[in-house]
Amino acid sequence: MAAVSTVIWQQLLSSVSTGHTGLRLPPILLVGNPGCGKSHYARQLAAVAGVPLRRIDVGSGSSGFRIGGVE
Repeated sequence: MAAVSTVIWQQLLSSVSTGHTGLRLPPILLVGNPGCGKSHYARQLAAVAGVPLRRIDVGSGSSGFRIGGVE
């Protein structure tokens, strides 16, 4: 999860250096083996940021329709 933390940290620094308040992140897809901490990381990030967590189970969907919001 270090790579994700690096992206988030860089976005935060960019926001601060340009005078923006808050943190705006690009869409992030967490990928890894079961049990590696993806869900835990997402829950903790949402809690720290004070935003709701939206979980999309792509295992039961077909193609990319669920991610695209059309299923």
